[in-house]
Amino acid sequence: MPNNILSPIANSFSLISKKIQARINYAKTLQVVSLKPKQPSKGNVLLSYRIEPFLLTGV
Repeated sequence: MPNNILSPIANSFSLISKKIQARINYAKTLQVVSLKPKQPSKGNVLLSYRIEPFLLTGV
């Protein structure tokens, strides 16, 4: 009987734990690319939310 009561709690804990771990792993992969101009900037602009092209080397 106690096993039946704890099973949903254990399943919920396992699901929450997996979601937290997935968020942590995703946060570890986040990178920022900052392109500094030669002259003083006049404002800010968002080029893209995909930064992979800026991370390529040797192209």
